[in-house]
Amino acid sequence: RFLLLLFGVFLLPYVFLSISALSLVMASQFMGKAKIEAAGYAFGAGRLSADIASGQLSLYSKIPVAGRALIGLKNLSALLKKGNSLGERGLTTIKEGSLLFSKVLGKEVYDPYALSQNLALELDYLYKESGFLLTEVDGGGGTFTNFIKDRSFYKRIPEVREKVLQAKRIISEFPALTGLEKPTNYLILFQNNMELRPTGG
Repeated sequence: RFLLLLFGVFLLPYVFLSISALSLVMASQFMGKAKIEAAGYAFGAGRLSADIASGQLSLYSKIPVAGRALIGLKNLSALLKKGNSLGERGLTTIKEGSLLFSKVLGKEVYDPYALSQNLALELDYLYKESGFLLTEVDGGGGTFTNFIKDRSFYKRIPEVREKVLQAKRIISEFPALTGLEKPTNYLILFQNNMELRPTGG
């Protein structure tokens, strides 16, 4: 019984790492279906599971013989924690963006500079940290890391990063676009695609 218990204790980090990796995959699927709240719970569960696994692996790594063998798993737990935390931060950014545009379309008085700058900072953080995460995952190996690399959400990260960068550039100019610094006029032209025009139609 003691050996069985000991085996179970040493198996726990693998269980929590598996939960963290699956939570990350589930959260990305929820995001694809616009289930933001469910994605938030999944990212949170993944971050917590990775944190627990990291704590256990830190403890086990002090064992003279087994310590070196667990370094890879410890690094993996850090990656999973960072990935899930980044997902949570991404959801916060989505909520910040929704708040900004609800204010734009609403009738309440708001400070476009403060809201847009907060959103721009969040987007900048996501862009930089996702780049660091990609570098770390691409440089890693092992079953769990390869599992993450094979997921469709991981392969879409470079494309998403490019969109995040474009959004950050637009949001940074938001106060000027909305006429906060000086009155701004826009001319909006519509074309009838049933009429021939030099610009198309």
